[in-house]
Amino acid sequence: MGITNGTVPRPNLLLLPATPWPITYDSIKAAYETPIRHTLRHLKSIIDQGEKLTNLTIAVHAPFVYSNRKGPRRKLYGPVQELVAGVYTLVCLIAAQDSISLEREWGIDACVVIISWPRTRSEFENPLPTEQGLELIGPVISLPVFGECNRLLDHQFEVDVKGNESLKDYRDYLEDYRDIQRVVPQKTVKVPAGEVHLSAGEHEIAAAGDSNKGIPGQNLRDYYYSIAVGGTFDHLHIGHKLLLTMLAFLLGPEPPETALPSDRESAENKQLIIGITGDELLKKKSNQKLIESWPVRQKAVWTFLQRIMNFTTTSLRGPTSSDTAMPGPNGYDITETLGPLTLNFAEIRDPFGPTITNKSITALVVSAETRKGGHAVTMERVKKGWQALDVYEVDVLSAEEAVDGEVDEEFKNKLSSTSIRQALADQETTKGETATSEKAGGSAKTQAGSEARDVETGVTGTKETSKREGLGAATRSQSNDVGAKKAKLS
Repeated sequence: MGITNGTVPRPNLLLLPATPWPITYDSIKAAYETPIRHTLRHLKSIIDQGEKLTNLTIAVHAPFVYSNRKGPRRKLYGPVQELVAGVYTLVCLIAAQDSISLEREWGIDACVVIISWPRTRSEFENPLPTEQGLELIGPVISLPVFGECNRLLDHQFEVDVKGNESLKDYRDYLEDYRDIQRVVPQKTVKVPAGEVHLSAGEHEIAAAGDSNKGIPGQNLRDYYYSIAVGGTFDHLHIGHKLLLTMLAFLLGPEPPETALPSDRESAENKQLIIGITGDELLKKKSNQKLIESWPVRQKAVWTFLQRIMNFTTTSLRGPTSSDTAMPGPNGYDITETLGPLTLNFAEIRDPFGPTITNKSITALVVSAETRKGGHAVTMERVKKGWQALDVYEVDVLSAEEAVDGEVDEEFKNKLSSTSIRQALADQETTKGETATSEKAGGSAKTQAGSEARDVETGVTGTKETSKREGLGAATRSQSNDVGAKKAKLS
């Protein structure tokens, strides 16, 4: 059983070795499939023992992010998106193959964070720089910030380095992390390694130029401090998590002295704007009764963002506004704070949401499926005389390698709010049918038992029947008396 804090289990952690290079789904699969599969199977065994839910943070060591940490995030967007999407795809595919639930209410609730740290000890800055502001906020954090946060852990999963000299750098990485780690996990579990990639390619990004995965033809900014995303976020799943992770990734870093005055000015008001579709716009969705309410969906998104962003030794959470129905195109409007960052959760009641009411927004993160919506938002802003938004995409996750049709279908079901609601509806139907069947079976057993007793008792059966009738009459009489008393009282 997992260790719980009230009704919420402590999270589990998987520490993965340095990223392969170049970053492709095939290289990510070769490096990480084996440790991820063994970790998920171990956690599934805990759930099978009675644990309702367990959390898993997958921390990926990304030296290429460290080497480019002071530059614009847009240059790293492409490979980081490929990395995060690849890891989430693996999690989803393994879960589909091994019948593992990823639902946050009753399965393994996974998230991915990026550890920005050198590949080898020889690349350390000495002394280590003091980190502050956005450097304390994920999903990209340094090893010291990650190790010093006060997160309690049930299991810490580590790749087994015993007898594997090719994992020497990972061994050093684990030793450095343990030296820093403030909270010791309840249990450390070793999992097998995947393929080990020794070639260091983290400097290749600078040589290759921008790899931003933005919409072609855009004149992209260097720094973003006001970024928006929109969605339904019903029954939060891995596709949503990828979208929210890349939203948080685009933020920052702190602008250098050489940055444009406009960038330095906007850095004073850092904000993420999360538009969440209002309940009124979802009434025509299938299994509409099973769609989570706006407050429930907002809470799920905020909880996830805290998991991938809040890594300070003390809580960064600031004052929270009450739920308010604001006038204008949006309804609910909730503001949270995380250190220097403001997160605004706005209800979407039209196709555009806060993107046409908040002039300060400079970037929008969309999926490939909602690219047209991003273009429409930009056109509306241009009509108002505002700057067009820089639009960034995330991949639509797929299991193209799944030769088993059932596995492919199960994979898709884990990435679809519609499928999740249908699964919930099917469960309710099954429970209802089971209850009806058990009730019918119980009635049949009672009748059969009564008939058997009458046959066995023969003549005395008449006496027993008389007794039962007498008891029934007495019961009816008592009921009538109670009814009469109630009538008098009323």
